[in-house]
Amino acid sequence: MKRRIATTLALALCLLGCGQTKGGHVPLVTDETHEADGCWLLHVVVDVVADPTSGTPTLKGSGAELKWPRGFTARRAGTETEVLNAQGTVVLTTPGRYWMCPTPQSDYSRPLSDWVLGEVRLCADCELGGGPD
Repeated sequence: MKRRIATTLALALCLLGCGQTKGGHVPLVTDETHEADGCWLLHVVVDVVADPTSGTPTLKGSGAELKWPRGFTARRAGTETEVLNAQGTVVLTTPGRYWMCPTPQSDYSRPLSDWVLGEVRLCADCELGGGPD
């Protein structure tokens, strides 16, 4: 009887802990020369999804990877991905529609995949578009 209770308790604690654990590391393209120190005036609204193999956040449709400032990381969140800033705050969860702008040091005349993101905001009701042509 005691063994059954101990086994049940151990299983319950394991399952409780597993439900709270976030997934493993996801590769993220970062630019170590840039910090998340604000935005340039230009912005774009895009849909972001997780690459089905690596989990890396990519642009829906093109599959282009996004470039993040120094200190940003990503982790699995179930079947999706969370991007965390240098302070450990989640700033993006795939899938989703996001408003994004480049850091002031970015070459904002280049495509979005060349920007180092300065700011990212969830924007589910925004229309797609903006940014460089």
